[in-house]
Amino acid sequence: MNENERMMQEFFDIANSHAPDALDRIQELLTDDLVYSSPITGPTDQMGMRSLHEGLWKAFPDFVYSVQRTIAQGDTVVAQCVFKGDHRGELMGIAPTNRNIAVPLAFVVDFREGKILRWDSYFDVAGMLRQLGAPP
Repeated sequence: MNENERMMQEFFDIANSHAPDALDRIQELLTDDLVYSSPITGPTDQMGMRSLHEGLWKAFPDFVYSVQRTIAQGDTVVAQCVFKGDHRGELMGIAPTNRNIAVPLAFVVDFREGKILRWDSYFDVAGMLRQLGAPP
């Protein structure tokens, strides 16, 4: 495991901890000029990434990223994961369903000088909505 893969694992460990200071600790892993992108947010910055995770913690207070594998090449790490959690809070206007979901996803993450520079998230939004019982 190289240094960037260790940094990715640190991100997942912090996110999965749900500690009160987790969002602040995640911010410390990011460059000031981070570009974060997902099917939900589109391209955004550090605050957009933070807002997304705040929303996820409210909607899925028990969520975990289950890392299946990581692949590293140069300054890039790709992580294949499953997002798992019980839907107990509002998400994208969807009232809590108490359904357990498991959403496969992939992250492509670029590093610069030991920090996360770019984070691209890929997942099936329609599949997630189906698991929640909402129309895609």
